[in-house]
Amino acid sequence: MNTLNNVLESDIRSISNYVSEFNDSLGKFRMEEELHNLDLSHNLQSLSNEIHQLRLELVSQNKKRNEILQNIEETLKAPNKTEAMENFGFAMRLVERGAIERSIEYFQKAIALNPLHYRSYIGISLAYIKMNNFEKALDYANESVLHAPDGEEYDFLGYSHQLISMIYYNMGKYQEALRSIKLAIRSTEKPGYLFDHARYEMKTSNLTDGIQLLKRSIERDPKLFALAAIEKDFLSYKDEVDDFLISLKEYLKDDVLKKFDSIRLLSIPDSKEILSLTDKGKYFSDFSNLVDEKREEIHQLLSKISKLLEKDTYESYRKADEYITSASRLINKFETLLGEQLAEIIKDIEAKIESKSKQLNSNETNQVRLKNEYKQINGEFWKTLFANGNIWGLIISTIVSVFLFTVMPLFAGFVGVFVLVGIFTSIPVLSRALEEKSRNEERIKQYIRSNKANSQTIAKEISELKNELPHIREDANKIKNKLIFVLNAQQAKV
Repeated sequence: MNTLNNVLESDIRSISNYVSEFNDSLGKFRMEEELHNLDLSHNLQSLSNEIHQLRLELVSQNKKRNEILQNIEETLKAPNKTEAMENFGFAMRLVERGAIERSIEYFQKAIALNPLHYRSYIGISLAYIKMNNFEKALDYANESVLHAPDGEEYDFLGYSHQLISMIYYNMGKYQEALRSIKLAIRSTEKPGYLFDHARYEMKTSNLTDGIQLLKRSIERDPKLFALAAIEKDFLSYKDEVDDFLISLKEYLKDDVLKKFDSIRLLSIPDSKEILSLTDKGKYFSDFSNLVDEKREEIHQLLSKISKLLEKDTYESYRKADEYITSASRLINKFETLLGEQLAEIIKDIEAKIESKSKQLNSNETNQVRLKNEYKQINGEFWKTLFANGNIWGLIISTIVSVFLFTVMPLFAGFVGVFVLVGIFTSIPVLSRALEEKSRNEERIKQYIRSNKANSQTIAKEISELKNELPHIREDANKIKNKLIFVLNAQQAKV
């Protein structure tokens, strides 16, 4: 017992975590008092009986499972199904209040009203088990097999066979219990079924198969390890079972501690250290923040692992092993991830250079186009001017006036007035045309100046990026080499 206490003490104390999954009625078993003294093995073994029954009740009270069953029941074409459900509800509330015998009447009414109602068969069977009327419990449990619905998420048929096996066990019919639990396992190989199978095999003096089944059940559900440490059905082979549990835990513990030692001292550089390696730190700020995020993620996993190891239970070592696997995968992917991110930084710079070069070429094309537009302004000015009738009137009047002045000097005064009228009517048109010409010239000049300044800025940026690119590549290699060194050192430990 001393060896068992030393190695499995924390596991036995953790049984309270296992039973915490059950309903509040577990309080009556006074867990803390029973676990206070580990030598009170008879108390723990008595507790194991209660746990096995509550395992079955827990399944029957599972909210999500009952919702699935309710949906199935609503599709059944039973004439009195609403009244049947009401009676079933009354029965379950009576069970919750401890009025077990009173609940039987309502379960029976529910079945009479709706013979297809699976949960009523399970409920009344469990009620009879509580009353130690195993013959009646068996009858209804066998009936439940006929009405067990198909379910992808829950194995209702397997549960019915498990319930039957438990009833046979309580009746002392261990071979029948074995036959029924094998039917449950044939339906679905759940860890609880395997654990019960192990119990029944050992109860029938089959140690070898019992140990193998126990191992398979614990592999699938680590919580069953603690339950195995107090299982009364293993008393006939107590030393062998204790040795098996101790060796199973010690092997796992050694393996987990070795794995943890290989990663717990991993020291990934933080953002400050990474930026200190660079001359062009501004390009690596996002990258360094990513490293910090991954670094923190790994450290959180390591912290969780440390806390689990302090619990020193089989279940905590199993959970720690899962976290170690996650941390190792994260570390192994770290180098690839960081390499890709560093390459992405270089790729982004090259893409910027290419994009800005295209923009510069576009600006140069625009500059040629703007200069051509500027040259066309004078032509547009004369075209607009001569399209106006007043200007042609001025020209014609001027020609006519010169002709009259030459041929008939006596009409010179009249000629002068005629010309002045033409001039005054044409001045507003000419003025507007000149203003439009001036505005267009200034607009194009501004575009040319802005486009030229923008091109000069872009050309400067391209030049700077091209000059910085070799330094950025060099910084990326420094960071990559540093990280590879750290990660390779960790992998060498592994």
